[in-house]
Formats: sequence, structure tokens, C-alpha cells
Amino acid sequence: MTGIIKIIEKALKLRKLTATKASKLATGKDGLIKNIKAGHSPSFENIEKLFAVLGVNLTYSFEDTMEPAIGHVPLLGYISAGGDDLPDDTSVSFFPDNESNEQTNMPPGAYLQRRGNIFSLQVKGSSMRPIYSDGDILFMYKDDPARGDLKKLIGTSCAVTLEDGEVYVKTLRRPDSGKLGEWNLESLNPVWPMMTNQRLLEALPVRHVTHPV
Repeated sequence: MTGIIKIIEKALKLRKLTATKASKLATGKDGLIKNIKAGHSPSFENIEKLFAVLGVNLTYSFEDTMEPAIGHVPLLGYISAGGDDLPDDTSVSFFPDNESNEQTNMPPGAYLQRRGNIFSLQVKGSSMRPIYSDGDILFMYKDDPARGDLKKLIGTSCAVTLEDGEVYVKTLRRPDSGKLGEWNLESLNPVWPMMTNQRLLEALPVRHVTHPV
């Protein structure tokens, strides 16, 4: 876990916090960082709380500074939108509980959750530029603790499942209608229009990204 320990130690120094103080602020207990340094894998929820205390961007730190994990992740589908003509979103057809014969490499930081819950989608086309590019792999967790409170995901890139079963990767926004249970879905590429007042079955935040070599 040398990658995550380096991130934590750098953040502690910048924030002028002790490991004990940061752990207690994050979880109410003082042993979180001590346990991580001892080689114990923290839960995703605890590392998310710790990174919030330390002011560390969860996805960025995993993507760019952590060593690769060993193993493979189910690639459950592809996400794309339009071509060179008028924007035309194309939904991904996948169900996270299904088995998949396609696999991709485990992303950095994946050991921070139960590996059986992680899945991936691959970007096709230019619909998500400049955030994501063609060929990028986006990783989500089926049991992500954030999925239970969509208000916390406003402004976050998520794999969203609509009531009709279609799945997109969009940025979650407050709805124009103001109605409870409805959301606006913003395309990552500003050329594509906002999907307004959509009812969702689920929204799972993008937690890791890997780029084609």
C-alpha cells in the first residue's frame, strides 16, 4: 500500500495534522491511518471519509499516483454518444449483477473495496470529451456508499440507470422541475444537450479511470 500511504503522509504534512487526529476526524477512532500503515485494507467508506478530511481528491489520487492492482474486472458494456452529425446518445445495455466474459485490468486503488463489486464501462467516441476520451475505462462499485444519497452526487460523473433501464454516464444536476426524485443529466461534452427531469433507478459515481496506452 505504498501509494496510498504516500498520499496520506503528504496530505497530513500539508494539513498539519497528526495521523491520530486525522483518523479521529474521519471515523471517530484514532487507529485508521495506523492500521493502513500496518497493511490492513480500509473500507471504501472510511478511506472516502479520510480523504475528505485530508482534502484529497479520491478519483484523481487513485488514477495518477497509486500503483496498479493485480487482477481483472468485468467489462460490462460500452458508453458512447453520437457521431459527426447531430448529437444522439447511445445507451449502454448492461446489468451490474450479470456475469461478463470481457475483462479489463484492475485499476489502481481497487483493493480499497471488495473486488467482486467493481465493474467497468469503456468509453467510445467523443461524447465525454474533454473529461474522458475514446478508449478510457471507467470503474464503478455496485455497493458504493454514495449511491444511497443522490444529493451528495450532484456535480459528480455517474453511471446513471433510468427507469426504462437505459444507462448513461452523465453529471448529476438538480432538476428543472424541482420535483423530488427527478434529476437533470448533463453531458460531459457541452455539444450534447441536457437530459432534463429524469427519474433514476440508480446512480453510481465513477471512482477510477484508466487511459489507453
